Amino acid sequence: MRIRRRLSGVAMVVLTAMLMAGALGSTAVAAQIPPLDIFPSERTVSMVASDGTSVTFTLRRAGGSLKQKETVLASEGRAEVQFLDPLKPGDRLTVKRGAATRTLTILRLTLAVPDRVTDLLSGKGTNGRTVRLTVHQCVLGTGLSTDCADALRRSVPVSGGSYRLDTTGSQNIRGFQVVDALMRSSAGDRYRADRTVPFMSVELDEPFVGEAGVPACTSRSAELRDQPGGVVIATALLDAGNCIGSLSMGGSPVDVGVGNQLTVDFAADAKMKIPAMIEGVELSKDTVGATCFANQPYRLQVFNGGGRDGGAFEGKAGAGGAILLDTSDHPTQPPVDIVEGHDMRLSCVSRKGDSIRHNVTVPS
Repeated sequence: MRIRRRLSGVAMVVLTAMLMAGALGSTAVAAQIPPLDIFPSERTVSMVASDGTSVTFTLRRAGGSLKQKETVLASEGRAEVQFLDPLKPGDRLTVKRGAATRTLTILRLTLAVPDRVTDLLSGKGTNGRTVRLTVHQCVLGTGLSTDCADALRRSVPVSGGSYRLDTTGSQNIRGFQVVDALMRSSAGDRYRADRTVPFMSVELDEPFVGEAGVPACTSRSAELRDQPGGVVIATALLDAGNCIGSLSMGGSPVDVGVGNQLTVDFAADAKMKIPAMIEGVELSKDTVGATCFANQPYRLQVFNGGGRDGGAFEGKAGAGGAILLDTSDHPTQPPVDIVEGHDMRLSCVSRKGDSIRHNVTVPS
């Protein structure tokens, strides 16, 4: 997950402070290499640098043998390299920019898949360091990234090579969240790892089911019942490449229907009773009646022909999941006059962060 713009301002402040300190002492040359942003799991290293600056990154094993050497030109205020080989603890990384050179030893930082059932965040780190954990809450229509709003931030020590944080009582770990782990070295380098909290997604009246944030998708399966606790009417195996599967029974596809229950085996709470979604559109009043999940977010998009987006409306469903939306009178969005032939897409998120959407065309 790239953080080029998000970190550049902070890194520039750190760089300025180091350069000022270097001017006063014998560390001026070393200070020309600013603190690095290191993503071990993504095999990526990034640093602040003026556009067009040539920076050479050399990665060696702990024993000194060369793993990879890359020279890059900085753009958008940063020089960044992605290595082919993993960044392993103990590897030696040398960064050279002009006459300035700095060598550091790669530290350990990993982040396990967040456990949305027990609300546990954990991973591996370097003893004596502290890991700052941030839970970012994303919303429908904004994508999943560490740019989403902070919902929780805690610092935990690394003990015995591991760290852990139980957020029970302070934050419900759920789908549509991204967890970011940050650990600093004594030189100020930032080691980072992030993961999307696992969730499933499905579409009403379609046979497809997908996952996000779930490793080893090929070992995951989905099951569709006619109602909660009822008869199994379809199953699916998820493809490792795109984490999507097609529900079927006896070789024939089975669409997800209202009142069905969908379960996916990546988490014990990955169960969804399918809501009614879009139930009616009244053209004379520009209103849409629908059912999502009780007190949970929804997003309705109205497409104004030819795939052009006529408007998007967000809100929370009522206590029973009911929605009555007037697209001509929605304070935060320009009005939309619904007419025959308009396409609509309603997206809903459950309490566990699983999502479902419904596509309809306004009938003539």
